[in-house]
Amino acid sequence: MGEARRQRERGQQGTTVGAHHVVIIEWLSVEERQTGSELANRIRPWNKCPVVLYTCKSAADVIAALNDALEDLKTTGHVPIVHFEAHGLAPDVHDNDGIAGPNGNGGTECLYWKRLAPLLGEINLHSRFRMLLLGAACHGINALDAIEITSRPAPFTALIGFNGIVHPRRLLEAMVALYGELLDGGHKILPKAIEVANRELSTSLGEELTLTTCRHFFLAAVATYVQKEMQPGYRAQENERLRLKLISERKIFTTAKVDQMFRTVLRNRLTEIVATFFAYEALPSNRRRFPINIGRIIREQEQLHNS
Repeated sequence: MGEARRQRERGQQGTTVGAHHVVIIEWLSVEERQTGSELANRIRPWNKCPVVLYTCKSAADVIAALNDALEDLKTTGHVPIVHFEAHGLAPDVHDNDGIAGPNGNGGTECLYWKRLAPLLGEINLHSRFRMLLLGAACHGINALDAIEITSRPAPFTALIGFNGIVHPRRLLEAMVALYGELLDGGHKILPKAIEVANRELSTSLGEELTLTTCRHFFLAAVATYVQKEMQPGYRAQENERLRLKLISERKIFTTAKVDQMFRTVLRNRLTEIVATFFAYEALPSNRRRFPINIGRIIREQEQLHNS
């Protein structure tokens, strides 16, 4: 997913999100500054919207908090902003990005985004693709690099997170500034909210909040997916499979025929992936909200591959 990281949206695109309340999931040890609790105490007096705080002592508590948020959404229809306050894991070659916190027994444990994504996807789906996800953790934006696009709905409609390491004090002040904008103006000023929040950070130290949307993330991720499908080694295996299929069906084998079959198979697979990621069947309006031109994606990657 390195290509997805490089092509990541920089916060200039709009999308429709919405929220009735903020769910802050704080997963920090008792020895640390409780930035989630401090944030809740700072923004609650504004009386802009309800703030629900979960202080988690283990990974199981984090999962339970997300399940609570999902059940509340199903029951009331109230959409949450899902906000994580935890330690972010630095990215590794296996895309084991995620968050870490206490395990309840004096140690530390991890929750990888690949485990969190299905549950977040359920929340986003039941919000009708209006959920804003906030990763107030170092490397929080790296959630993108562990998100699998082929088999479940998008785990966010918009995602705000940090590119790298950030100091706890500046993280807190950036979050306060961010909510000061969000709770006044809502989804229409997401880019402005990011701009205001970044004023509280140290750009010289590489601290930066970044915004991406599910559509722009998907376009970058699916381009990487198609690139892999077009690698010579994979194409050779797929061409052989298609050749044997033609022979078994007693059809004439030609290179042009195999190429045509490959494009058809790839197009059909991408159509399924798009429909699943954007929940087209459950939410037909998403076809208009999140249009994806599959033919263009394939043509662009073929041009790059053949250049």
